[in-house]
Amino acid sequence: MAQYDLTMKRLTSVFTRDYARFALGVDVGRAEPLGVEEQDKELPALSRKVDFVARVGREGEREEALLLMEFQTVWRPDMPRRMAGYTWRLYERYDLPVHPVVVVLRPGGLLESAWHMVTWGQPVASCWFKVIALWEVDAAQVMDQELTGLYPLLPLMRWEQATDPAAILEQTQRLILEEIEPLEARADAYVGLRVLSAISYPSELVNQILRRRELMLESPAYREIQEEGREEGREEGREEGREEALREGVLAALEVRFGEVPLALTEQVQRRERTKLEGLLRRAIVVESLETFARELE
Repeated sequence: MAQYDLTMKRLTSVFTRDYARFALGVDVGRAEPLGVEEQDKELPALSRKVDFVARVGREGEREEALLLMEFQTVWRPDMPRRMAGYTWRLYERYDLPVHPVVVVLRPGGLLESAWHMVTWGQPVASCWFKVIALWEVDAAQVMDQELTGLYPLLPLMRWEQATDPAAILEQTQRLILEEIEPLEARADAYVGLRVLSAISYPSELVNQILRRRELMLESPAYREIQEEGREEGREEGREEGREEALREGVLAALEVRFGEVPLALTEQVQRRERTKLEGLLRRAIVVESLETFARELE
């Protein structure tokens, strides 16, 4: 899921005005993204961060507001409460009205557009927000409005004319290559197309059509996704190393205390998952005999 989050953060920061026009449904004269990492957007004890926030203003007007956008691959039941928390925290921090919007990328779950707190039968607080089901958005309207920043999302939208997945991917690829400038923005959009298309399209088809690797290499989003993948791989390697060390610790403790450990017992320890190994290590240090340890394993 990290690649989806990274992709949407990059697209919204590069094409901020397009996403503001799309979310608000009005012509936005000003749209300035607020640095996600520079703000205090974590809710107490939840460790979740807002996907995208921008300071926006309508054409010809001085009044400003905040646009809060959350992107969900599928709907989550806790979304209304989260949106209420995000909205209030942003208002409290910036003293500006907030437009909260949730964009759901794939069907699934019962969509809700409000959160209410009721205490002892009395309404205490409410928060309403806009929900955009992307599969209900007309792709033709997005193209007519030239919202180029949303072109990577076109394959997830509703197409009246084209129904063949290959044709949709090919047309979207052509639009990105021909209509988005400069090069870095085009590369980010192309990477977004590859990543997001995989939500609803077979990976074999995506890889067959979207093959412009030389273009993806120009994308900061692509480099960030690659680095994230390497870091996840390193973390998995460290986790595997810790797991192996625990297994070795269990067997070493048994060997020091009781001598050679039978092969069958060794194999049982090797098969145990990490969550059980720490407890096994403690038992290996205090257990009365190998036989008792074997019985407990069984």
